[in-house]
Amino acid sequence: NNKTNYNLVCETLQFLDCICGSTTGGLGLLGLYINERNVDLVIQTLETITEYCQ
Repeated sequence: NNKTNYNLVCETLQFLDCICGSTTGGLGLLGLYINERNVDLVIQTLETITEYCQ
């Protein structure tokens, strides 16, 4: 039972920050970093975390 606990919501936000190329460390300007190269992954990630949280 040496499992590490993760805050999935926090990890997801950090993942979105990384794939969107943000250097702010936050998602306040997420819309500025979404582009045609990462939009599908962003949508999939948001749908997954939304389903998880319901």
